[in-house]
Amino acid sequence: MPTHSQLAAQLLRDAASFFETIGEQNENLRDQMIENAAVFKEVAMLVETSPLAEIVIPVHNNHDHHHTHDHEGDCCGGNHADDKGSGKH
Repeated sequence: MPTHSQLAAQLLRDAASFFETIGEQNENLRDQMIENAAVFKEVAMLVETSPLAEIVIPVHNNHDHHHTHDHEGDCCGGNHADDKGSGKH
């Protein structure tokens, strides 16, 4: 029987697959769907490996984009507080 975090991780991975499928079928949405899929996969990994951990988003200056947690992907969807949602680093 899966734990809640395992179930949540699987649901997030399934959603990531959905985004990838949409991106493959629609050139106009491809970049956004691939980014969405990456974020969902990242969160799935975090939920599964450290379900009680907190994400610490550090204050950035214009040249310093460090993260204080370990992971494989683009956390926060590649967005940072100082980017104001631009998606640029």
